[in-house]
Amino acid sequence: MDLRIGDALMCAKSRIQGNNFSLTTQKGKSALTVLIPDHVIAALNALPPRADVHPDYFFWSGNSKHKSLTGRWQRKLERLNDHLSITKDDGTPMKFHSHQLRDTFAVTQLLSGTTMQDLSKMLSHKSVKITERYYSPWVPERQGHSSGEWLRHSSRWAFRLVCRLSIRPIKITKSTRTNGWQLSLHRQKTNTGRLPLHRPHRGSRG
Repeated sequence: MDLRIGDALMCAKSRIQGNNFSLTTQKGKSALTVLIPDHVIAALNALPPRADVHPDYFFWSGNSKHKSLTGRWQRKLERLNDHLSITKDDGTPMKFHSHQLRDTFAVTQLLSGTTMQDLSKMLSHKSVKITERYYSPWVPERQGHSSGEWLRHSSRWAFRLVCRLSIRPIKITKSTRTNGWQLSLHRQKTNTGRLPLHRPHRGSRG
């Protein structure tokens, strides 16, 4: 997912036409059109009505400010860490946060061959230099790892993790095989998990 959490939360139903979501980003006020996969459209349309959500939106009441809406959902997502045990590739513990979905999208795009210039447009960065600052280490030519190894850390797993945890607890385990990564999902009452997610080295992300 290449959207910032605030832009996703304030998505109006009328802004989605087919698989296209057209919006003006809250940060930078950039015009942007995002392609949304069919399974995401189906998940959004399946959301039940809520008293605190305006019927014209998926997550927003239509009244609260952008920052308060974003903060409320970030706190909700942080509670996922009570059910997860996420580590970096070196085994160092790390916490899940929403921007990791955006980071993983960016890294996956670069390793799939997307140019830095095109990625910068997808992320609605004001300048390609901002994109290079955070993501240039993940350009395949600038790293020793094969692109195939890193492509296994697809952002779709992060999306499925969030969606499924909102329904019932699951356990995500990771086992290393000779030819790469293997991820398995198990529903259970007590849930822990391991999921590699990308994050820039330091600083706030765009």
